[in-house]
Amino acid sequence: MMNDLCRRYGFLAMTFVLALGTRSASAQAVDSTQDAGLTLTFQLRVKQLSQFIERFNDGDAEFPMLYLAYAGRLPEREEVLASLAGPALDPAMMERFIDYVMGDTMHPPRYLDYYGDDWYARAFCRVTYQGRQYPLTLMLKKIWHPRRGSEWVIVQSRAEFLTLTRSDTTKFLNPLSHATYFLDLYRAFDDHGNARSYVPASYNVDALSILLYLIDRGEIAFDGVTHLDFHFLQLDGWILRIEEETDAGLAGGWLIADLLEVTTEQKNAYQRDILFIE
Repeated sequence: MMNDLCRRYGFLAMTFVLALGTRSASAQAVDSTQDAGLTLTFQLRVKQLSQFIERFNDGDAEFPMLYLAYAGRLPEREEVLASLAGPALDPAMMERFIDYVMGDTMHPPRYLDYYGDDWYARAFCRVTYQGRQYPLTLMLKKIWHPRRGSEWVIVQSRAEFLTLTRSDTTKFLNPLSHATYFLDLYRAFDDHGNARSYVPASYNVDALSILLYLIDRGEIAFDGVTHLDFHFLQLDGWILRIEEETDAGLAGGWLIADLLEVTTEQKNAYQRDILFIE
């Protein structure tokens, strides 16, 4: 009985294999072309930020994939750097940047430091506050611990509801309040919605402190991240903004979306005005 079953199903299995072989022979050209295209797309796509940095730095972890993608040869670093340019980048600007990264007889090659400072993630989020949905921008950076590795921390935030406006400029503490042990403070503390009127106009509101206060009180709900990009300020004279490109042909994924050639003053202004970090 058992021998009969083995012979029967063995025959069926052999028939199935032969059928597959016949089908493969008749469609081999089409399948191989499609498979090659899909394989090349998968190999060239920069699927993670860590993979972007590895390719930028000419790291050997990417050699096997690049070897296959470039038809059995290892590409030069200039070629790999050029493949990391987003579709909207100015080619002349990218060429100057590649020359800078490659270095010369007077300057060594440049690299990005995944474990270093001066790079940030910017998360565009949606949150619900007081029954209404708002956009919220969070700036994050990685910090490192000798014993337990790394973690992301929020270093700044921006949102419409994280500001305190001076809504009524006629409200103030009487200049003679000191003579009455500042009785006007009773009125100020009861003047809900106008607290900003009782501090100097130059007072800078710490948006992140307000956000943390609202989170601790359970007054804000997180609805998700809608977009993400990364900003590298590590290279002297340059700023890189990296985001995920979906329309960049085969070599898509995480690519250089913006490339700025800047002075030290311009880099400081970028950090202050774009990243909200003083």
